[in-house]
Amino acid sequence: MELSENATLLAKGAGGNLASNGVVLVSNLQLASLVVCLGVALLASHRLDLGVEWKLAVAAGRCLVQLSALGLVLVPIIMYNYPPVVLAYITLMMLVAAVEASARPPYVFDAMVVVCFISITATVAMFGLFTFTVVLGTGLDAQYCIPIIGMITGQSMSSLSVALSNIVTEFAERKSNIENLLALGASKWEASYDVMRSSVLLGLTPTLNTMSVTGLVSIPGK
Repeated sequence: MELSENATLLAKGAGGNLASNGVVLVSNLQLASLVVCLGVALLASHRLDLGVEWKLAVAAGRCLVQLSALGLVLVPIIMYNYPPVVLAYITLMMLVAAVEASARPPYVFDAMVVVCFISITATVAMFGLFTFTVVLGTGLDAQYCIPIIGMITGQSMSSLSVALSNIVTEFAERKSNIENLLALGASKWEASYDVMRSSVLLGLTPTLNTMSVTGLVSIPGK
């Protein structure tokens, strides 16, 4: 059976929403229906007095804009595969992730964005160099490095945001306890050990959860 015939049969099975190249076509009406899901989340936030309605709305708007522009940006980058441009786009991804991670904690400190950027960059550099030189051997091939580094950056951002939020919160709210330990002769590491330990454990939680169900949930879900 020809490929076109297969595509036709698949399109009929998908209610006519499958294009000949295998892409599922989503109408504006179907896309707009997703607003119902957002409305449920907004209503739940309002009823539970969570106070995140505005954050949800802004996040949804940003998601829409980013996904709409993603194809326009990535297609030429992947098509021409020019290493400096690929590296610049990866740097932009890490910078955006650093800004986003530093915006979540309830308390801030000087150069928080810089700290987040260095942390994410170190993680991406370590795993990226190993992956693209030893495992895959593809180098800065946009087709491979952008999606993989994107996943690494996203996971790093989530873990960093959770860990950093706990660190700054504990330091701010347990300031007197830490100062007492320092006054009694404890070193900086000894005084902050419990905070650092709990923060690292919290930061590892998203990664551990993902690793635990990679074969059953994460990969099929992608």
